[in-house]
Amino acid sequence: MTDINAPTADVTTSVHDDGMVLLDTSNGRVFSTNATGAQLYRALGLGLPADVIAEGLSREYGLERRAADEHVTRFMTELARYGLLKQGAQS
Repeated sequence: MTDINAPTADVTTSVHDDGMVLLDTSNGRVFSTNATGAQLYRALGLGLPADVIAEGLSREYGLERRAADEHVTRFMTELARYGLLKQGAQS
């Protein structure tokens, strides 16, 4: 089994030049993220595992892999904290 991290069904997104706006339709809260956050959120929506996302981030931005892992983990933790991501569902 693999842990899957997926955006919650109640989130609607709008992509713009500088990133993404996320609307949680269950409570009306609005969030925004920069272009990198939008890229990460879209990758999560595609069902990509965190380690694959971190590897891509590391390659694209020239980050050390450990730093990329930390950024992805922190972003996912914040998304989950606000109810925008379901973490660790089993597939």
